[in-house]
Amino acid sequence: MLSSAITYISFRFKINFNVDLTLLSIAIIFPLVFTIRGSFKRREKALEHLSKFLSSLKTVKYYILSNEEVDDERKAEVERMLIEINSRTLEHLSKKKR
Repeated sequence: MLSSAITYISFRFKINFNVDLTLLSIAIIFPLVFTIRGSFKRREKALEHLSKFLSSLKTVKYYILSNEEVDDERKAEVERMLIEINSRTLEHLSKKKR
């Protein structure tokens, strides 16, 4: 309602205001660029942490499975535990927070 009244008044009394679109675009674009850049940095950091986690699991698995002192039953148990840790972590990360 208010916007309609202001528009009517400005047309009725021929009120003109020249706005420099450069200033307007700077006021909109700069915060938008910083927001997008921050989002990508957070995404890259999250992917870095995820890759470190997965490589740690693979390293533990490699050293356990390559150790000849550990029996086959224990190796299978450790492998199942690592798979469970991996699947639960990825499941937790994929849940949407409400």
